[in-house]
Amino acid sequence: MSVFVITCSVPAALELSSGGYDILLLGGIVRNKSLALLGRETLTILERYRADKAFLGSSGFTAKRGHSTPNPDDAQIKEAIMRAADETYVLVDSSKYGHDCLTVLRAFATSI
Repeated sequence: MSVFVITCSVPAALELSSGGYDILLLGGIVRNKSLALLGRETLTILERYRADKAFLGSSGFTAKRGHSTPNPDDAQIKEAIMRAADETYVLVDSSKYGHDCLTVLRAFATSI
């Protein structure tokens, strides 16, 4: 089985490249702290692709509001990734529970 990875994370691209995976690193503006690529350029490139599975992180999670991130641009990219994927998995550890950040990640339901 071949794996083609689409990411907006510079550290993830570097780590996965050492494993021999084919990687598409999305363009955009680099966030200083996380080295994530964000912005209109990232969205424009991402809109051209689809994925079987998406794996995302979130900065916070509450039972009432769901997953969230402090950066609205980050939320926009994650929502676009969710729209492009057939299945989405949000990966968080217990330290994220109870944190409610500025921007909620909206879930996208697909109907047939």
